[in-house]
Amino acid sequence: MRRLMEQNFNLKYSRYALDADKNITIVFDTFNVDGSPYKLYYALKEVATNADKQDDLLLDEFKMLQSVDSSHLAPLPDEEKEVKYRYIADSIQQVFDEIDHGALNKDHYPGGIAYLLLDLVYRLDYLVKPEGYTMETLERLHRQYFAKDDKTTEQKNQLLCKELRKLMERPKEDFFSEMYRIKSTFGITNPVNHDRVVDFIEGELNHMDWYRDNGHTSVALAIPGYIVGYCMFNYAVPKPDRDLFHLYFQITQPHYFRNLGFEVDFYDPATGKFHKKAIRRAIDQIAKENEDQYNRLDPATGSLDYDSMPEFAKSFLLMVRNLDLSRID
Repeated sequence: MRRLMEQNFNLKYSRYALDADKNITIVFDTFNVDGSPYKLYYALKEVATNADKQDDLLLDEFKMLQSVDSSHLAPLPDEEKEVKYRYIADSIQQVFDEIDHGALNKDHYPGGIAYLLLDLVYRLDYLVKPEGYTMETLERLHRQYFAKDDKTTEQKNQLLCKELRKLMERPKEDFFSEMYRIKSTFGITNPVNHDRVVDFIEGELNHMDWYRDNGHTSVALAIPGYIVGYCMFNYAVPKPDRDLFHLYFQITQPHYFRNLGFEVDFYDPATGKFHKKAIRRAIDQIAKENEDQYNRLDPATGSLDYDSMPEFAKSFLLMVRNLDLSRID
């Protein structure tokens, strides 16, 4: 109750309260005279987004609580939950192995380690779509890393590693309880135009060159992964960008998509070979699906570099950067 009272201080339109049956609720009310559509939208958004997050967090931490109604949730098959759980555990362990046993000195290159960790956070958030405690942990890691405090990059890396280790220690059953489908209502991220995506790519992508040239492939790949994940985590990007970023994950994370039952045929990790025709077809299909709204969209698939995964990743984001999302009237 104290925690909810403290959170009431941060809510702008609504408040946590108890109903007549002593159920925890979140309430919004307004007088007709100032109940404009603009106010109602943001008030209902605040109610929906906070209610969606807090019910899982409270149930996870306070075992005496019981859910009032979960009929709006669609459970996932156990096989899908198992795939997602294994992906979380294996991805975190792979990053820890790279940090602890890789060739990159974590004390001398904290920036490279930060790219590994942030790429991991955003990738898990987008691909697994966890709810409850796991979702809040990933969002908290983002907030902690970008907080304007006096911590160094190395200290923030240590904090992220500590939180991720705590996440790995949770029982599998706790992860399973947070995996379900929901009906989305309000978007969390802020809409941006393509220029914002371009600026972010230009500001970050060249940072991968040194790591690639010096044999630190995992870190080199983490940087384009970080770019894609950061954009999907923080922004509501234009649909062509979103579709191409999703395709990027399908190409770079083929095992995960295949384990979920998707028929992806873009890259073979065993041979290191790209299926160029399949990739070009997928990009052309994205362009076709968006041509009504973006009639100058013409991805330069001929500029893609298939020599290695780092080269492909860089060329793919350069292709996205060079897209023309303006319209011909």
